[in-house]
Amino acid sequence: GLGAQRMRRAAIAIARNYLAFVALGGEEYQKIKWVLWLDSDLWFIPPTLISDLRSSKVDLVVPVCYCKPGTCGSSNPFVIYDRNSWRDTKEAHALLRHLERSGTISDDVIVVRGYEDPYIPEYILIQRSLALKHKPLYLDDLNHSITAKHNGTLVELDGIGATAILLRADLHRRGLIFPAFAVNHTIESEGMAQIARRMGVIPYGRTDISIYHA
Repeated sequence: GLGAQRMRRAAIAIARNYLAFVALGGEEYQKIKWVLWLDSDLWFIPPTLISDLRSSKVDLVVPVCYCKPGTCGSSNPFVIYDRNSWRDTKEAHALLRHLERSGTISDDVIVVRGYEDPYIPEYILIQRSLALKHKPLYLDDLNHSITAKHNGTLVELDGIGATAILLRADLHRRGLIFPAFAVNHTIESEGMAQIARRMGVIPYGRTDISIYHA
């Protein structure tokens, strides 16, 4: 449930950071230039995934992750699975700032975006986890964005999912982590995107590169 998201993702973040430290920490690994984070339970990965993502010529990029057809309650092959890749909307941002100013939420509250239950109010707060009803812009919403590069296929993001991430290894060496704590009300891979922005690195998504979750 909503209240368990914080503990689950904090544990995942700690494990990911340990793996990054072990994989890149030794002197013999200093020649490693790129890191690919990939979920173990993917159903389809294109054989050209790495080269396709590298062609974006950016330091941090993710593909679209769809549900395997017949799962997620639909046979539609274009239902987004990884909804941790998103760009915030002005409405959700304004609501979040209002909740902060009013003292309704503290800095350590994490936000679960896109909570699509029609019966809830604008937000629900459970165990320091906040569900906003305002839906962010996912990668399918951002497809062909007029603000994108690569003819609408490379789009800026505020949060990234971890089903597949390609990033320059030096970002981890410079201190980019998966936070196990709230960073601008995000955690784990979404929190890493927020930290990257503070480091001057823009997270991107490729709307034309697809993987499928099992």
